[in-house]
Amino acid sequence: MDVRKNIALALLLLVGCNPRSAPSPFVLPEQPLPDSGISQVVDANGATNPNRFDAGSVASDAGTTTVCLDLDGDGYGVGADCLGPDCDDDNPFKHPGIIENAPPCDDPLNPACAPDNRPYCDGQDNNCDDNVDEDCPCREGAIQSCYSGSLASLAHGRCSVGYMRCEQGTWSPCEGAIEPEVEVCNGHDDNCDGSIDEGLINACGGCGVVPDEVCNGRDDDCDGEIDEGLVNACGGCGEAPDEVCDGIDNDCDGQVDEELRNACGGCGPLPEESCGAGGHGNGVDDNCDGEVDEGCFHGGGLSCDGRENQPCYEGPAHTAGRGLCRGGLRDCINEAWGACEGQVLPADEEVCDNGIDDNCDGQIDEGCGPDDCVPEPERCDDAIDNNCDGRINEDCAPACIPEPELCGNGVDEDCDGDIDEGCLPMGCEAREEVCNQIDDDCDGLVDEGVANACGGCGDVPAELCGDGQDNDCDGVIDENCGCIQQPDWVSCDPDQPNQLAACRVCYAGDPDTVNVGVCRGGLQRCSERWEDRCRGQVLPSQEVCDGLDNDCDGEVDEGLLNRCGSCGAEPLEVCDGLDNDCDGEVDEEVLNACGQCGEAPAEVCDGQDNNCDGEVDEGVSNRCGQCGAEALEVCNGEDDDCDGEVDEGVRNACGGCGPTPEEVCNGVDDDCDGIIDEGAVNACGRCGEPCYDFEWTGVDAWNAGDREGTEVDPQQGVTLGQSQWSMPFIWIANSGENTVSKLNTDTGREVGRYRMPSGTSSPSRTAVDLDGNVWVGLRGGGSAVKIALAEADCIDRNNNGQIETSRDNNNNGRIDGGELLNTGADECLVLDVRPGGSCIRAVAIDAENRVWAGEWDSSIYYVIDGSDGRVVGSVAAGGNPYGAVIDGYTLWSSNRGNNTLARIDVRNIQRTGLWNVPGCGSLYGIAVDPRGRVWIGNFGCGDVLRFDPNGNSWRRTSTGGMPRGMGVTADGVVYTGIYSSNQVGRINSDTMGLVARYNVGESGVIGLALDDSNHVWAVNQGSSTATKMTLDGNVIGSYPVGRNPYTYSDMTGQALRTFTVRNGTWTRRFDSGRPPGDAVWHQAIWEANLPAGTSARLRFRSGDNPGATDAAAWTAWTSDNPASLAGVPMGRYLDVQVQLQSNGRDTRPFFRGVEVSWWRP
Repeated sequence: MDVRKNIALALLLLVGCNPRSAPSPFVLPEQPLPDSGISQVVDANGATNPNRFDAGSVASDAGTTTVCLDLDGDGYGVGADCLGPDCDDDNPFKHPGIIENAPPCDDPLNPACAPDNRPYCDGQDNNCDDNVDEDCPCREGAIQSCYSGSLASLAHGRCSVGYMRCEQGTWSPCEGAIEPEVEVCNGHDDNCDGSIDEGLINACGGCGVVPDEVCNGRDDDCDGEIDEGLVNACGGCGEAPDEVCDGIDNDCDGQVDEELRNACGGCGPLPEESCGAGGHGNGVDDNCDGEVDEGCFHGGGLSCDGRENQPCYEGPAHTAGRGLCRGGLRDCINEAWGACEGQVLPADEEVCDNGIDDNCDGQIDEGCGPDDCVPEPERCDDAIDNNCDGRINEDCAPACIPEPELCGNGVDEDCDGDIDEGCLPMGCEAREEVCNQIDDDCDGLVDEGVANACGGCGDVPAELCGDGQDNDCDGVIDENCGCIQQPDWVSCDPDQPNQLAACRVCYAGDPDTVNVGVCRGGLQRCSERWEDRCRGQVLPSQEVCDGLDNDCDGEVDEGLLNRCGSCGAEPLEVCDGLDNDCDGEVDEEVLNACGQCGEAPAEVCDGQDNNCDGEVDEGVSNRCGQCGAEALEVCNGEDDDCDGEVDEGVRNACGGCGPTPEEVCNGVDDDCDGIIDEGAVNACGRCGEPCYDFEWTGVDAWNAGDREGTEVDPQQGVTLGQSQWSMPFIWIANSGENTVSKLNTDTGREVGRYRMPSGTSSPSRTAVDLDGNVWVGLRGGGSAVKIALAEADCIDRNNNGQIETSRDNNNNGRIDGGELLNTGADECLVLDVRPGGSCIRAVAIDAENRVWAGEWDSSIYYVIDGSDGRVVGSVAAGGNPYGAVIDGYTLWSSNRGNNTLARIDVRNIQRTGLWNVPGCGSLYGIAVDPRGRVWIGNFGCGDVLRFDPNGNSWRRTSTGGMPRGMGVTADGVVYTGIYSSNQVGRINSDTMGLVARYNVGESGVIGLALDDSNHVWAVNQGSSTATKMTLDGNVIGSYPVGRNPYTYSDMTGQALRTFTVRNGTWTRRFDSGRPPGDAVWHQAIWEANLPAGTSARLRFRSGDNPGATDAAAWTAWTSDNPASLAGVPMGRYLDVQVQLQSNGRDTRPFFRGVEVSWWRP
């Protein structure tokens, strides 16, 4: 059998046997698809034919297996397993319903043909005469170039060839050719004669009419003149500038500031009349209306308010201190200002030839000579007729006025130092892109966004069924054409031996392009219909300049190479000694006037002709005959700018160099305005000295103050007493939601809830400091966080003038919804200290308001400054700290990790003792009693431990449950929270007897505290509540908090104020009676009797009304005597608060009085 015929038969069977629809044969990519199995065929001479396939074998993991490629299921096809070659068996009973895919069996040697067939111009021998497509004008699907213009025109401009396609034996019309057109002025060679815009360029070298001349410093109409007939009186463009009040003749009319100066002889609005810092006036007619300090008096007819020795001046404000003019002094007499004694006012007229500025206008003997103008060299920077010729700035070059940049004229229109920036390359005029094989919009791309899906122009071809091609370029082959799957066909799975039985070769491009250039065919599967995909095909694409045949026409980068034989436009000629644009010339038209590359050098002042224009240093030497700009005049006693004057315009009002000195209260006219100490003396006419004071001493003054924790001894003064401290809040750590709740212990209402910082979790300890703020220890993140009690101490971090913090806005007694702010948003979280480690499990406050934070993992106590968060020390705890309490100067730490009790000296930050707990130990909450004994909740052992440091003895008492939190009243009654029975236990501190167990009525009693009104609080972890009880166990109420509260520390501050340090305060408010801003606080001198172990300190705040004073922030505590009040804002009211402290139980301090001095402006 003829090998060639067998190959043709195999291909016909592979793609379908209808000779009218069979595509030209082609090969698959060099890397076969996973489901291909098609290999190239070697002809009788041993050569590989790239346009033929052999479908006779399929590779699999088991080796090579022969199969039968049988497309119509009749047993005949290609392969060793077939019954024979395929042809139409004309048997409707064999596999009924399956369409025959082979021609009639007329030629046993070549079933693909029949003698009675006619040639179809399809690349096949349809009539078995061994000739292909005889009598056809062209071969179906062939493509050739076409062009009707002259061959010479193809070498220039935009002209290029097109293409035509063979369709049904006939060549199609020529598509895509660009032929010569009439030349138009557009930067293109339209007629392809090698010249661009010939005969169409105007005088400026551009297209269209010559531009009109406009005033811009350029020769717009290219007539050799610049701005002819368009400049204004000032030599610039546009209308002459409006006159403004600035001491310059802006409109070039020979007058300066005409009709623009105000009544005070200055520019701008008249100054407002100044009433001084205290609102009583400054003794000057600031607004030049002839009246002094009008509108500066307070109501009730009171005018000057008893002031004396106040500076004054009744002339126009701008004349004070000029020439002869000087200010004086005046007193307030009978509630009215007296005469301004000693002032000197301006004369009505200037006295000639006396060398004095009599009218205080800053000029001496003005108007006295016949001609006031003294000729000087003309300057170009002041708009003044310096040379007295009646013209201003003549011969000065006009300034560059920015305008839009124009392309191609070599001028810097926008005054930015760059010429023709942002312009398209020379010769390309951007237009809208249309489908014409031309880069219309000059962006380097052809027909982008306007070609059809097949990459051509116009409509896409219609889809032809059965040819295995994507005719309409929609990515789908033979869509809606269908196929029939034989019952015994299998899928194209590379692991199946019959993988080709359900596939056909496909290609969606022009058949003549397969295996040409980058184009390759693929496979298409059938499952009742041919699938849309042609797997693995590579189709023709628009030819781009990349060294590949992208459009698969046998040529690489055709029509795209430039004159230099490379991709893209020819390079622009640049000055480098090379022929960059391949036109046979080197550096043409790019050398500068000096015959060098780049722009001609700028002329610089160096005695050389730098720009090669025949002149040396032209336009670059300054008025001083030197290179560069004239030096600016500076105050140094020299004529720096060479204008004949020394230090003109740079001396201050006092005639010296530098800024005018500020006026200070010293009896001298420091700012040289003719008035002494204006705005600096106070109401008493003194400099920085207090005028007034008030004193609080004696039993009446002591009793008049507000007292917390203090009482009055009629003989000795205010001292520590038995009165209750007031801090009606409890702070509860909600470990389950990383928040802290703040409850009012008087009402039980939750008034705040605060999210802990990012990167932290599990808050478990809260300790209240001496100022009522709370410190929170967190087991996750190792943070000690400070929350401010008063909003005045919070930080306005977003600078919006208000504090963002959690509040019970709906007044329902609980923080819910948006009342709980997001993490990081609450501005009452003022410090986040992470001293070391990751788990803070013990927190206590000492008498100096320092924070002791016990870190579990490292067994270290870190000492933190409570005011700024600095870590000021550390000490080893001797075990893992879990609970902490401070008794005076001694910190006791229950170390749960190794069941030890540590004693630490807080003054020296040293551990002074460590005891092992005898017997069973499971240490939780800790407290001290009035006799200095330590009490510990021994949770896992079911009892409470008592340690007496006097004899180093231990005792324990059973609670009948599992105790955790501990609390002790001031008179020594011990309370503990019993977790397992949901009770509070009461213990006699001396007998160790369990006096009572009180039912709480909530779940999981864990923490315990006493408040400022001597009530017991139980924190209930299981029910997420806090319960308030009387000392004898009566439940007052239970109140909701956050999820899973967990606290064992001094959450109310009761232990701090009862056992750590006895303290109390005395507060008194003073009313100055002055209006806002009229009381300046100076200092406070105080007296106290302070035995060893006691202390006193003061702080202050002020406001213009009682409410503002209550909301104001306190100053820092100070023990200075006298205490400076320089940092206290001016305000009508002043609060003075004295805090007394004692670290001993039997020693008390005594505060005896304070004197505060102040003044008013």
